[in-house]
Amino acid sequence: VLQMLDPKLEEENFQYQTAENGEDVVSKLNVFTPQLIVFDIYIKSCDGLELLKELAGMDEFKKLPLVLLGSPGDKAKLNEYLKIAPVLDVVENPYDITELIQTFRKHFG
Repeated sequence: VLQMLDPKLEEENFQYQTAENGEDVVSKLNVFTPQLIVFDIYIKSCDGLELLKELAGMDEFKKLPLVLLGSPGDKAKLNEYLKIAPVLDVVENPYDITELIQTFRKHFG
């Protein structure tokens, strides 16, 4: 998703950071406070739900809105995420870059 999304985000003048795994997410949140987090529930090398629980305990994270990326068959798993964090939207796989950009614009103009 990142390879397709990076050029489009730049074209749309969004400022963003990417994280490849859970450890990277935590370290970046310690130095960068985003307006929004796009969270793929299938993040590499960790359990996405456990990572979200860890992030929910961080003051820097508690007030950040989230857009979740998941699959239509993930309803039960997505519901668990909804209990933990302030989720604005869920974008289902296959990810449409235009839909993602529209989602960002809907929430942040």
